[in-house]
Amino acid sequence: MNKDMNYFLEPYSSMLDMGTLMAKSAETISSLDYDQVQVGMTPKTRVFGTDKVSLYHYHPLAGEAPRTAPVLIWSDRALHDD
Repeated sequence: MNKDMNYFLEPYSSMLDMGTLMAKSAETISSLDYDQVQVGMTPKTRVFGTDKVSLYHYHPLAGEAPRTAPVLIWSDRALHDD
């Protein structure tokens, strides 16, 4: 293709990628065996609560819990290499 045609079609490439992803997702969902899917409430224990806010510990349903816990860090500043 010539350079002008690539310039015109480039914005649509992400839409094509998204369409491919959606088609693959639909195929995966349609191939699920719903008899083997467990649906329901995860067992939990309330560890802290105040007014309308509660913090729960969710118990794993199968197997051993991961040995490393995720660490969430909130910052209101952007990190910069200065």
